[in-house]
Amino acid sequence: IIGDSDGDGVPSGQDVDDNNPAIAVSCSVGEYGRYSCQPATVGFYVDIPGSIIKIPASPGYYVSSDGATSQEPCSIGTFQILSGMDKCDDANAGYYVHTTGSSSQYACSGGTYNPNTGSQSSADCIGSDAGYNVPIINSINSGNTHSCAILDDGSVRCWGENQNGQLGDGTRTNRISPTLVSTPLGKSAVSLSTGAEHTCAIFDDGTLRCWGGNSNGQLGDGTLIERTTPTLVNLGFGKSAIGISLGQTHSCAILNDNSVKCWGSNSNGQLGDGTTIDASSPKSVSLGDGNNAITISAGSYHTCVIMDNLSVNCWGDNWHGQLGDGTNDRKLEPVGISLLSEYETKSLDSGSFHTCAVLINNSIYCWGFNSAGQIGNAELENSNTPIQIQLSDSQLPSNIASGFHHTCSLLEDNQIICWGDNSRGQLGDGTSISRHTAEMVLISDDRSVISISVGHRHSCAIFDDATLYCWGVNSNGQLGNGDQIDSNSPDLVILNHGSGSQTACKSGTYQPDSGQTSCILASRGFSVPDTASTDQISCTVGYYSSIEGQADCLPAAKGYYVDTDQATGQISCPELSSTIELASNSFTDCILDTDGDFIPDYIDADDDGDGVDDASDFDPLDPNVYADTDGDNIPDNIDADDDNDGVNDTYLAPVLDSNGNIIFEIQPLDLFPLNQFEWADTDSDGIGDNTDDDDDDDGRTDNFDTFPYNRYEWTDYDGDRLGDNFDADDDGDGICDTNTGTSFTDNSNLFYGQNHDIGSVINTNSNGALVSIDHPSVLAYLPISYPLIYPSDLINLSNSHPSYDIVIDNCNLLGDAFPLDPSEYLDTDGDTIGNNLDIDDDNDGYNDSVDAFELDADEWNDTDGDNIGDNFDLFDNDPLEWADSDGDTVGNNADECIFVPGLKPSDDNFAHLLAIGNLLGCIADPNLGAVDEPEPTLPVFTDVDFLDIDNDELINLIDLDDDGDGVLDVEDKWPLDKNRPFPPSVYAISLLSILFLSLMGMRLINWQKTKLAKFRSKRIRLE
Repeated sequence: IIGDSDGDGVPSGQDVDDNNPAIAVSCSVGEYGRYSCQPATVGFYVDIPGSIIKIPASPGYYVSSDGATSQEPCSIGTFQILSGMDKCDDANAGYYVHTTGSSSQYACSGGTYNPNTGSQSSADCIGSDAGYNVPIINSINSGNTHSCAILDDGSVRCWGENQNGQLGDGTRTNRISPTLVSTPLGKSAVSLSTGAEHTCAIFDDGTLRCWGGNSNGQLGDGTLIERTTPTLVNLGFGKSAIGISLGQTHSCAILNDNSVKCWGSNSNGQLGDGTTIDASSPKSVSLGDGNNAITISAGSYHTCVIMDNLSVNCWGDNWHGQLGDGTNDRKLEPVGISLLSEYETKSLDSGSFHTCAVLINNSIYCWGFNSAGQIGNAELENSNTPIQIQLSDSQLPSNIASGFHHTCSLLEDNQIICWGDNSRGQLGDGTSISRHTAEMVLISDDRSVISISVGHRHSCAIFDDATLYCWGVNSNGQLGNGDQIDSNSPDLVILNHGSGSQTACKSGTYQPDSGQTSCILASRGFSVPDTASTDQISCTVGYYSSIEGQADCLPAAKGYYVDTDQATGQISCPELSSTIELASNSFTDCILDTDGDFIPDYIDADDDGDGVDDASDFDPLDPNVYADTDGDNIPDNIDADDDNDGVNDTYLAPVLDSNGNIIFEIQPLDLFPLNQFEWADTDSDGIGDNTDDDDDDDGRTDNFDTFPYNRYEWTDYDGDRLGDNFDADDDGDGICDTNTGTSFTDNSNLFYGQNHDIGSVINTNSNGALVSIDHPSVLAYLPISYPLIYPSDLINLSNSHPSYDIVIDNCNLLGDAFPLDPSEYLDTDGDTIGNNLDIDDDNDGYNDSVDAFELDADEWNDTDGDNIGDNFDLFDNDPLEWADSDGDTVGNNADECIFVPGLKPSDDNFAHLLAIGNLLGCIADPNLGAVDEPEPTLPVFTDVDFLDIDNDELINLIDLDDDGDGVLDVEDKWPLDKNRPFPPSVYAISLLSILFLSLMGMRLINWQKTKLAKFRSKRIRLE
């Protein structure tokens, strides 16, 4: 462009600054720009000329038109939080704005409300009416590292850790002050619970929604997907939630039918469905028929409920005894706590690994893990049964809250006591000192507490002025006080919440004053049946209330009465008396009730509760006496023979105890004690033996059964009263049925399974002495009721039978081929004809009359009469011989070497060989008897003896000085080394020795030449 010296595209005549390419115009107020001017838009203004930008309206201000030269402050009754806005918002209901230019609104204080918007003064906040309250905050619940509260408008605010979305604000950002949860539009929360990394809330339509971590399915939406905003839980058709409690990674709810469903992690059975399988959707808990839950509390890995009868059931992890059932074994289904069964429980809370309960009698019991004194018994030992906490007379607990390692209780005077771990200040007593017994929390003298919740290592409480305080660990902002600094005393949580309406007091509570933040629980002895009540009503005679906050007084139960107004308990009638109706109001209403069934005798059809109507009862007032079967005026319970059949109902049976000592036990003798015609039932078929056609159920009717009471016996061929299956000699011929002496005929092993021979028995009496039994039959001796299965019962005793010794029967162990024929027992040839009748026993074709061997089919003749059959006898005509093992023709009886062929009469020189000592039948030695002379012993020489070391032509053997050193060998220490001679003093002796040795050497040489060493002589002598 011509004349554009700064190159900004604007000619020099039009450019307000030819030397500045960044600006070409100078706008008036209300406009802005660099190269052209534009009016400021709504929400913005320009208050100086030459501005290149527009200015947003500040919080508390607004700009409603274009080209504005200034911003306008919000008027009283309005506010604006944001900047750049074109208008201000009216103060919400429950709030007011009393100044201009306000960027926030002010909440009406607790106890007051404002139903209108745009309020300009705190005077617009109205105090609640009598019968109503403005609580600001309805409830508080503390999780592991986060906390959540329900405000009185049904909204939910949470704060603390949010890594898994457990705050429900759609993010994963931790919050150090309360943040609004994204609850469904138009839904108000009525109850909530916080877990380790997840949160659940029940809404006013009965729906249940959860959010946060879901690694184990703890959100209950059928997935394992983490949720940062509430997601719906499907509880089943027609089902809604009335109670909720969360554990570490599991969740449990009480439904509108008072049943319980749980979901999430189940590694320790904490879901109570009988398995250890995780569930991502609700699973039913079996509470038993007719049992209903009214309160539920989940610990880290266990769960407990208060039932409608105010008893306590628990299930899940029990490693530290947190179930309180006296064991440390986990339970996959609910188990009752026996110690608490005699009391009524009004409050219960499960900590991580311990559990505590408040009973109606104003006592506190705790059990489980106690590493930091969290069960409050002044010790550090775990307990798997409930232990009572020591409280002062003035400390009356109304509620209990359990955390990781600490516990707190709200008292009826609205103060708090805590005990256990205090390392992070979670006890709220201003110190970090752990306490093993209850200590008071530091609360201002003019304040009191109406609700408390305990988290992992922090605690929170709602005060009576509608404020919320928290204390303890704050590493994740779980105290909600705007920082992350631990606090060992209660610290205020700023909620900045105002109420647009007042809330009617619920049944069981009342409020006589206006402008209140809470309602008062009905006292003991009183009730408040209606909502919005301004006063409580006294319980009248016949009624009582033992717990605070009751909507109705309870009528005195049957067996009890209440004779005063404002009663806090009922009075029991004396023993053996009861009342007719509920709500009795006088002692005179207690009349005789013998069996204690709460039905007085005069209208009770069975006064003594023995199951027999009085009209048929021998003694209607004695539960142990009700019949006299035989009409002998002796009641059956003391009559030894109820039916007078001659068989006593029972008998004393000797048995062995665990130490082997004989003791006596009462055992039935008459199996039909009320039937005069029956007393025994041998086969236990329920039919008495007198009626039963087959008493022992052996398939043979009694008319054809010799042993009608023994199902293993039915015949006795020889009449010895021992059944054939058991008898070792069925026919009594003295020959045992088998060659082992056992009775196995008729496959009796199928009946008895053991090898036994019974002839008689010896019984052991009560003193251990042996008493002979005359009766020969074991089976007949035994009492009818004796449950004989195998004969081994008679030897291998159980503790329920007397002792028997078995004596073996006497019979020949030949084995009886005809066990049922006393005239026969052998059948040698197996032709089924006994030998006594068989004319050819061995079936060899020779009749026994001419058969020398009538039982041997291979022999019949014996020529030489040596009892050896000719077929086997090699020497038929020699009665002294019959075998020749070595085949040398010399019989074994005369043969000295029966397995080696040897000298025999037919051999040459037989007489000579026999004469010199050879044995008949053995190998002959012709030189037998010759004697050898011993050789003479020769001296032993070595090679060096025949050498001539000194070359003196004398071998060393005869050389007296082998080395020629002038020293005789006998004196020469080294006779073979001339360089080592002896001293001269020995030469004379050496010379004499040489002469002597020379002579000896000549003799040796001559001895060799005559070869004396090779001379031998031998002399043979014949004898």
